[in-house]
Amino acid sequence: MKVLIVTMHDDAQLVIDAGDRLETYKDVQAEALLLGGGRSPAGLRRATEALARLLPRVQRVTFPRLDHMAADVTGEPELVAVELQRFFR
Repeated sequence: MKVLIVTMHDDAQLVIDAGDRLETYKDVQAEALLLGGGRSPAGLRRATEALARLLPRVQRVTFPRLDHMAADVTGEPELVAVELQRFFR
C-alpha cells in the first residue's frame, strides 16, 4: 500500500473528472475486464455497472467478499489473480 498510496489522489481525480461523461467510453473497441468488489463503495459499484453496460467488449467479474483494494476477508488474493490470468491468456 505504501507504494500505491501516492497514486490515490490522481486516481480519485480521474474519477471526478470523468463525472457524467461515461458515455464517451461507448466506442472503445478494446476488450476490457472490469473487476469489482462487492464491498467496494457504492459509487464505484455503480460506475462499474454503468461501464459494463456501455463497453461493447467487456467482461465483468464481481468478487462479493472483496473491497475496492481487493482485500479479501479470507486472505485469498488468488481470486483476483485467477481472473487476471484468464483474461490475459
